Amino acid sequence: MPEEWECRHCTFVNSAPPNGIACEICLNPRSMHSDGLLPERATLGKATAVPSRLELERERLQRQAARTVSEQAHVFGKASAGVKRKTQNDDSAAGLAKKVARAPGQHKIYLTAIDGYPNTDRYISFAEVLQPSQLKSAFMSAFQLDIHWLTGIVPKNVPVCLALHNPEPTGPLKRDNYTLVFPRLLSKAYSTMHIKLCILFYDSYLRVVISSANLVKYDWDTLENVVWMQDFPRITSKRSLASNDGTTSETSHDFSSQCLGERFRRDLIDLLRDMEAGEWVWRGLDEFDFTQCSARLVVSRPGKFGGDDLRRYGIGRLSSIASEMGVERSAEYDLMYQTSSLGSLNPTWLTDFESAAGGNLLASSTPTSSHPSLKIIYPTVETVQTSRLGANGAGTITWQRKSWVSSSAAHHLLRDSVSKRTGALSHCKIIVCSNATGLDGTDSVDGYYYCGSHNFTMSAWGTVSKSKGTRMQLTVNNWELGVIVSRKEAVIPFETGSKMRPHGAGRASAYVM
Repeated sequence: MPEEWECRHCTFVNSAPPNGIACEICLNPRSMHSDGLLPERATLGKATAVPSRLELERERLQRQAARTVSEQAHVFGKASAGVKRKTQNDDSAAGLAKKVARAPGQHKIYLTAIDGYPNTDRYISFAEVLQPSQLKSAFMSAFQLDIHWLTGIVPKNVPVCLALHNPEPTGPLKRDNYTLVFPRLLSKAYSTMHIKLCILFYDSYLRVVISSANLVKYDWDTLENVVWMQDFPRITSKRSLASNDGTTSETSHDFSSQCLGERFRRDLIDLLRDMEAGEWVWRGLDEFDFTQCSARLVVSRPGKFGGDDLRRYGIGRLSSIASEMGVERSAEYDLMYQTSSLGSLNPTWLTDFESAAGGNLLASSTPTSSHPSLKIIYPTVETVQTSRLGANGAGTITWQRKSWVSSSAAHHLLRDSVSKRTGALSHCKIIVCSNATGLDGTDSVDGYYYCGSHNFTMSAWGTVSKSKGTRMQLTVNNWELGVIVSRKEAVIPFETGSKMRPHGAGRASAYVM
């Protein structure tokens, strides 16, 4: 009788005979139990009840949270010693340099190149992002990591600092050319280190990559993810720089008062220091020129914030940027949010989020929703089941049934997440704010585009509360990171307009666990 087993590389739930030895999706071998990371689900020769998908997902999350630092170190040791390196030179292909080449300082937004679909200049692979033969050192962070896959791509002589999720407070851990750091969490049960960031050092430039993709083959080769990337040239002449002790000479977070590129660099340094990245990582940023950067960082970090810090993190940061970009002066705008995970859609929080997206959350008056037609882009049962991967491949598309039921008042906001690449499943997190019209009927505001790691959840963006003295406080659970750029630069992977379908009943309802 077939049993279901979850691939530890890509989370695909395989249905295979007891002697199945490889994942149907990523083709990685099943026999990983010697690593001590994946316990057997069934005993051969015994009749075993097939667990539900919810049970499988709960077990996966429990295993992930229960991994100790020593187990992670054990895996690193085995991976670095035992992985045979690929012989193909992925990043030296004739078309690669042409594909990623662009004028210095220009950013680009890609979607991940998915196996089985046409690979054009709009799509990019992890090897194309990394360019391993030219890489000198790197910082990377993700919620999920496949170290066997990563060490098969990153050259063994390249120093790498990895920031990973760990529920237990843990100091840095060094193994071979890797240093592991574990950013501190607010809560073992509810906090997550969810940032997907790569900072890649080369001889003549620095590459910053912010995406929705984890450091697993499945996210880069099989799921649809969004990738923002920009190269920054090395400084060749001396110029005045901010203090290199990691502190900033200005405390203001008003974007209009300083160069966007300098603000981006300082915000990135602050984030890396907060994540306890190696000193060589954040100090190294001072060697590169960020003046051509026009993107704005959106950071969430676990904690409680008030005063000026409200503008630095989560939903407060979103509001501050939207206001700076002029959205608060608009009478009308369209707001679409594509997400791969949802929680409780609390009416009060929805109002706060809409106010933040419109640049009004931090206004002195009580936030009110100025936008009644927010669209939340999340897949239906039918879209998941008829995708190329099917329901077994949707392990990272999550909405607990009880949260879906409790959010019934917001179901009218839901729209199906249908990829323009027919049959693809999306793991993207995208906000599109567009079609804004000025209050005087003549001024138009371009709007903005967000991409990154933030799902549409309170844990990712934070919640605001007010004390008796109307002092506002922001509470954030997760580490998250994204960028905001002009709406004109938007890359929208899902169907819009007349092809966008509202959720309904049965197979047309939300895909829940």
